[in-house]
Amino acid sequence: MINRISFKNYKIFKEQQTLILRPITVLIGKNNSGKSAIAKLPTLIAGSLRGDFSAPLNWQNKVGDDSIELGTSYEDLVYNRNAITSLEIDIASEKESLQVVVLKNEILQYSINGEEIELNNTKFKGFLINGTKFETLKLNLDYIGAFRTIPESSYSMNLDDFSKIGIDGRNAYSILIQDFESDKTLLSNVSKWYENNFENWKLDVLKIDAKTEIQYQVAISNNGIDSINITNVGQGIHQVLPLIVRSYMPEDEPVLVIIEEPETHLHPSAHGNLAQRFVESFLDNNNRHYLVETHSQNFVLRLRKLVAEGILNKEDLAIYYVDFEEEKKESVLRLIEIDDKGEVEWWPEGVFSESLKEVIEI
Repeated sequence: MINRISFKNYKIFKEQQTLILRPITVLIGKNNSGKSAIAKLPTLIAGSLRGDFSAPLNWQNKVGDDSIELGTSYEDLVYNRNAITSLEIDIASEKESLQVVVLKNEILQYSINGEEIELNNTKFKGFLINGTKFETLKLNLDYIGAFRTIPESSYSMNLDDFSKIGIDGRNAYSILIQDFESDKTLLSNVSKWYENNFENWKLDVLKIDAKTEIQYQVAISNNGIDSINITNVGQGIHQVLPLIVRSYMPEDEPVLVIIEEPETHLHPSAHGNLAQRFVESFLDNNNRHYLVETHSQNFVLRLRKLVAEGILNKEDLAIYYVDFEEEKKESVLRLIEIDDKGEVEWWPEGVFSESLKEVIEI
């Protein structure tokens, strides 16, 4: 799987930037600094590496049944929307590398493992020569957006084979119902996580014999309170459900799970527990990797704590600060190095310092 992405003239990033994809990669930064653009960049590259289309790039790329949009035209992909600006992409795995320079629907330069390829009479499909796929330059993705779907009060059995959770997490409920009718392993794991993190509330699937067909409900219950349909509980309870289901899904091949704002509608006390679940998910199955865009201080602090405790290796964690430089009118990607004690060599000024500032002012 790809573990390094370098790019130039992409979106709001004018100069070359490099993103090292580690098992747990986190993006922090202020609003409109370019975090979402970075989170969506792997979907752009994955589409070109599948060779699903003849043009080098497609700004609307498929991840499962969803289309991840990066714009409506080539201009939306490049710095300052300048139509004559070329986009440079350099990707690498442990064994292979690819360097591509693209201008609209044309590849201007193309190098494999540092060796430039003659473009005359070379036919491409996406980034592939004659549709021939690379051995290790691959990106298997699951993309989960910041706003997850509101659950339905009841569901019918869906027998589709779900390998993706869906951009709005809609498949989580069908996956749980299928598991309920199977060995209940996934459902049990998700329920235990809920019980441990939401004051002993357990999650379950209820089977209802309706007149026309069997229906299923996803519900929560406590030792002293009967089952409550998940549609009738707080937003945080069901907003986090697709993320927890995804973290327990079995994986035989490496997958990069991209998550925007996992903390949506969650109390800050749960943010750190969510970060820990992603780490445990990777440690349980090294095929599960995460790229997370977050605004949560507690999420980041828990990751640093896990490094300090020796649970997570520092080499398996990367935290990037996405910074918009007002004077230059462009953004940059800055890696925040972490040592074995969870300490950082530097920290961006004014990021996650708001609480202390307010307390001082009070």
